[in-house]
Amino acid sequence: PAATDMGMPKPSPEMQKLIKTFAGKWTTVEKHEPGPFMPNGGEARGEATFTPGPGGLSVIENYRTLQMVQPQTAKGSFAGHGVIWWDGKSNAYRGLWCDNASPMGCEVGGATKWEGDTIVGTTETEMMGKKMLIKGAYTNITPNSLTYTMELGGDGGAMKKVMTIVYTRANTPAAPAAEKKP
Repeated sequence: PAATDMGMPKPSPEMQKLIKTFAGKWTTVEKHEPGPFMPNGGEARGEATFTPGPGGLSVIENYRTLQMVQPQTAKGSFAGHGVIWWDGKSNAYRGLWCDNASPMGCEVGGATKWEGDTIVGTTETEMMGKKMLIKGAYTNITPNSLTYTMELGGDGGAMKKVMTIVYTRANTPAAPAAEKKP
């Protein structure tokens, strides 16, 4: 961030772009592929709110699942909190993610960058005693919708899609209904 006359930093162009892309309230539809966390897969609906952090130097996300659509037997609802900031030294976004499903509570993510019109990030982590690579990508980004896809891979194996979340900006006016002709 650039410093002002008073020494206070200003948001970088990279943060301004991220805030413009995400700020606001979103509804979500999650699709979980069959895997170690959901053997039969599953679907859920939820909401996310993205707000600029202090001074516009970060973006803060609050996410929660409101309704498990399938399976109905899922335990509790998911809640997460993330903070993303621009790291000019590494020329990438960095992030911290905390949720109620993670044994560690919170985890610092790896490097995330714009690749054309897509935002892609990778993080190395440990799950169930194994080193894993998580790849997350935001695609199909428009002013009123975007799609997040998460893939996991480990031990040099191929990446496998585990989850897709479609975000739709809340309070987006619906397309006008076709007029009925008599």
